[in-house]
Amino acid sequence: LDRASTVDQAIEMLKQYNMCMDNEEASYHFFMADVTGDYAIIEYTKNNPLDTEENPTKMEVLKGDNVWRYVTNFYTSPSMADSPDGSNNSKHGKDRYDNYVDDTIAELGKSDDKIIFDSRMAWHFVPDSFKIYLYVDVDTATDRIFNDTGRVSESYADKATARQEIIDRRKSELLRYKSFYGCDVTDFNNFDLIVDTSYASKDEINELVYQCFTAANEGREYSKVWLCAKSLTIENDAPGCCCEPLEVVQSDNRFVVVKGSAKVRKALEEGKSLLPVDKVIQQ
Repeated sequence: LDRASTVDQAIEMLKQYNMCMDNEEASYHFFMADVTGDYAIIEYTKNNPLDTEENPTKMEVLKGDNVWRYVTNFYTSPSMADSPDGSNNSKHGKDRYDNYVDDTIAELGKSDDKIIFDSRMAWHFVPDSFKIYLYVDVDTATDRIFNDTGRVSESYADKATARQEIIDRRKSELLRYKSFYGCDVTDFNNFDLIVDTSYASKDEINELVYQCFTAANEGREYSKVWLCAKSLTIENDAPGCCCEPLEVVQSDNRFVVVKGSAKVRKALEEGKSLLPVDKVIQQ
């Protein structure tokens, strides 16, 4: 405290020191907070997380709403997730924290309180809930993360690197959830509402979620899947008819229209962001 009174000052101070350990199996990480409520995790990581010979010399600052508020016996950095001591593979007690979070979500889900869970797995632990899946394509996700100057925990030298990191981390997460929970978090059948956020505004998404949630509560029918017109690929040039149902196939981060292309063209011409989809085949 005699050297720094804020998190930002402490971060700048740590940048002046070499925190490398002689033993590549050991490293430092710190959790810090100040009176303003600001907090951060500082970890010393590797350029290649799987290299057992490399010393962890790279200083990473993890900061923001998506960062854990504790440090334990494993790396919290996404860049080290697949290392032997990372969040996906560590055997140093991480299961205790996962189980605690899962059990807490399940217990909260049994209460009469009105709760909104922002979690990849809450739908699994709170089955009697209105489950929403917010989708974004990898290119839009890359743009959002790369251009967000306030996202200190995820910073990349270029968009190509950011895009590949997002793809790799997503694959790792899907394998982890499949292994731990035996479920596919991208399967639309797990959810009550699927909304593509790639080219829609926050106001449009909020209004759509509200309308669909209200309809579900009142026992009315509503469209379960809504995709952005710009996210849809039309490979068949046949004119079709606007009265046809909209059917798409999802494969390799693409939604390909198999029926209802006229409806998509009309939406693009009219500048509509979101379209209700009658059928989605996930491959």
